[in-house]
Amino acid sequence: MAKRQSNSTGHLHKRGRIYYYRYMINGKLKDVSLKVTTEVEAKKIIKEEYLPLLQAKSKEQIAVHVAESRKLIRKVNSVKIIDSWDYYLNSPSRPDSSQGTLKGYKCAFNDFSRWIENAFPSVANFVEINEEIGKGYAQYLWNERKVSERTYNAYIKALALIYRILIPKRGKSPLQKKI
Repeated sequence: MAKRQSNSTGHLHKRGRIYYYRYMINGKLKDVSLKVTTEVEAKKIIKEEYLPLLQAKSKEQIAVHVAESRKLIRKVNSVKIIDSWDYYLNSPSRPDSSQGTLKGYKCAFNDFSRWIENAFPSVANFVEINEEIGKGYAQYLWNERKVSERTYNAYIKALALIYRILIPKRGKSPLQKKI
């Protein structure tokens, strides 16, 4: 008898030595060979390749997953906040900037990195930055650091640009002018 395990989007089962994943999409039953012989490998493939597609809520999420799978774009989910600056500098989609501008952006990024490390120590990946964090940083700049309007705007704009470059499919940056 084939071993069968269920999750909310399909079933993992085994035929002979090979694991298969059965799921329903648009009313049609699909049964695909995962081409692996261990349950651990099968679950990993399901988690990385099938669940993101089956649980996607929009066309954009599906497009991002397909692009990541085909290595057309890199996964930002695994980019640590500390490493994000290097990803920004190496991104082909970032605008050309003078050394002075890049120095200002790096200053803003370093300040944000130090702040988030203290204010939200559980947030490690750049993709985890949300509106609550963006608003908190804006309030920190304005109310605690008491920076000038010019510095405030420069830091927020720099961080919003970095966010848009690193996570282009997310839409509006959570790092906006909010107090």
